[in-house]
This record gives sequence, C-alpha cells and structure tokens, in this order.
Amino acid sequence: MTQSQISIEKNSAWILSYLKGYPVQILYTDGNDPASDVFQVIEPQSTLDRLNLLFADRDELHRYTNSCLGNGVEPSTAASAKGRLAQLLSGQGPDRGLTLIYQGHGDFSPQGTNNNYLRLWGETRLPALELSRILADNNRGSRFRFLFTQCFSGSFARLIYREMDPKQGLTVDTRCGFVSQLEFLPSEGCTPSVNEAGYRDYSTYFFEAMNGVRRTGEPLPEAPDFNRDGRVSLREAHLYTLRNAHSVDYSTATSEDYLHRWAKWYSRWLPARVDKENDYYRAAAKIAGGISGGLLESPAERHALLARKRAEFHQMEQALTASQAEYRKQRSELAQSLKNQWPWLPGHAKGTDARETEFKAIQAQLDRQLTGSRFLELRTAIHRDLPRKTDLEREIAQIVKIDRMLELARFRALFDRLASDTEKAEYQRLLACEDSFL
Repeated sequence: MTQSQISIEKNSAWILSYLKGYPVQILYTDGNDPASDVFQVIEPQSTLDRLNLLFADRDELHRYTNSCLGNGVEPSTAASAKGRLAQLLSGQGPDRGLTLIYQGHGDFSPQGTNNNYLRLWGETRLPALELSRILADNNRGSRFRFLFTQCFSGSFARLIYREMDPKQGLTVDTRCGFVSQLEFLPSEGCTPSVNEAGYRDYSTYFFEAMNGVRRTGEPLPEAPDFNRDGRVSLREAHLYTLRNAHSVDYSTATSEDYLHRWAKWYSRWLPARVDKENDYYRAAAKIAGGISGGLLESPAERHALLARKRAEFHQMEQALTASQAEYRKQRSELAQSLKNQWPWLPGHAKGTDARETEFKAIQAQLDRQLTGSRFLELRTAIHRDLPRKTDLEREIAQIVKIDRMLELARFRALFDRLASDTEKAEYQRLLACEDSFL
C-alpha cells in the first residue's frame, strides 16, 4: 500500500474516539510523514476535470491529503507491525492481555488461505500464518484478542489453533476474536467515499454496538446489551452485527469457527431440537423478519427467493459488463482523438501544466466530442447501477445468512448434546474470551 482510502481513516479516527483513555499503539500508513497518504474520489465538475479523467490511470479523480490521526503514529509497514507486536506481547504477563484491531486491506493467497495476508504500507504484507508464529514465539501466556475487518479475513479466525491447524488443537495461550468475512470473499468497506452514513463495514456495526449509538448520532435499532448486565461485551457487539448488518459480509467469531470444525459431515442430518432462545436462532429470526415473515420457517421460500435474487443479480452484472466495455471503448477513442491533435496531452494528466494558448481549443474540441458521444451518459449509468448491484449482493447475503445462522443454531444444540468434556471446556474458554470487555 502507498495510499489509503479516506473511509479507513474515518473508521480509525472514530474507533480511536471510542478508545479514548485506553493505552493505544497506533500504526497507520506512513506514520507522521507529512506526505499525502490518504485519498478520496471526486466527481469531475469541469472540462478540465473531464480531460484529466480521459487520461487518468483509472476512471477516477482523486484528492490527496495527509493523514490526521495525530502525533505518535508509527508507520504500518510489515517490519514495524511485527516489531511492535513482538515487543508488546513479550511485555505482557499472564494476567494481562492485548487486543489487535485491524483497519485496512487484506488479500487472498493462492498458496493457501493460511497465507491470506494484511496489505501493509510500502507494498509489504503480513500473512496470517506468520502472525500466528509471532504470537507463538512472543506471547507469555496473556490473552490475545483480535478484530480483523479486511477482505479475505476468514482465515485469521484460525489463529486460535496451533500453527493455524485445527487438527493440532487450540493454542496454550488464550486467543479469540472476530473476522468480517469468509476467507475467499472480499468484505464491505475500504471506500473512498466520505459519506459515513453509507458505511456498511463490520467495524461500523461492531463499534456502533460498543458505543450504543449510530456513528451518525441516531439511536440503534435494538439494544446490544443482550444479557442486560449494563455493559456490551465484544461478543454482544458481534451478535448485534450478525443481526443488524445489511452488508455482504459473512462475519464469524472464533467460537463459531470452532463449532463449524467440530461438526461432522453427517451433522446436518442428525435430529436436533433447537432452543428458540439460542443466539443464532434469534439472529436468523431477526434477519428473516426484516425480509419476509415466512422465510424463517420455510426453506423452500428462502431458496426460491435466493434463486430469483441471484438471477436478477446475474442479469444486472451482464448489463453492467456491457456498459463498462462500451464506456472503456469510448474513453479510449476520445483520448486518442485528442492525442492525435495534441500529443503532449497524456503528460497533462500526470501534472504537466496545460499550454494556455491551446487549452481553449482543447476544451472546445472535447465539448464537441462529448456532445456527440454517450461517454458521460454511460458513466452516469454505470455509477448509478454499481450501487444497485451492491444492494442486490447485500440482499442475497441476508438470505444466505438466515441459513448460516440456523446451521449454527443446530450445531450448538448438537454440541451441547454430543461434545466431549474437553471440547466443551475449549468452547467455553473461547466464549469467555469473546464475552469479555475492552
């Protein structure tokens, strides 16, 4: 990474405002370097903007600023992150703990999902398996909690196992946490938009639950203190997110990962009486109630609705692909036409000053070409339809989440009946860690 979207900065600043008073170590972008390291997308307003748009590396115009998280911020390079983490871990005693909250990008590794990695500053990376080994080498028995919200974050849930291998069992030191998405899917968030009301990422829902109010000031749709003890634990914030996040994320707690790995292939056919007060059954009911009352009790209705939504999504995706191809073609043709008359123009988009004597002629030529093309019309349509496509993905995810929650409810019922004493003790250890407070 050499630039960061403004949404990551806004999330980080907002979370830090909640953590005020806690001892916090911040690693972010280039640290306190005054160079610009954060960008947001701006819409073209003038002919000059549209000219830049034609020759930009991407179909976007960016405004760059320096990060504003305050003094004492360290750079978020892999070397800095590994060094600081090792130092903090080795300084903790068995009666203390460390919580890692990651706000940033992640990526998928074709070498296996244990190597899915955090994309850090300066094009450096920290794979999940390497993080696991840092914990093993430096933890002195303290509790380690984590919140990973990046794309492909699901594999980080396996940090609870020795060498990230469930067959080797849980680590001796207590680890637990939450991940925003499955290990093979991108997550919500990481947008260059400044509209915080539109943020649907895991961090937004999670810390809204911790705060007790939406980040924009409105009340929450329900109280996240589900056990009514007057405080919101990390697990309660996660359960609130499962119930209320209208997003594409399939978020997972480490205790849920443990249940999935405990369940055998035949578990789906075993009889199980699910308590309707089960956390996951209640989550399924909450999600289903926001769509249609019959979805919870009718798998056939759920699957029929899912099929319709997926067909609608496929149709929209095809139309968008065709529009984007036509848009790229027209963009290339417009740019080439201008380059034929003013060969120096590509350099202009990289910062070369326009030649004043020629700019009016360029402006007039571009305006004539835009009038006779569908370039701006296509761009408007694409920017209108992309959010619609995302909304459809979110609607599909809600239906899938109902099945996922019902499956977890079944697994929990079977676990209570069939798990060994050792397995129950391990599961309770994870729950106790997740149900703790910041």
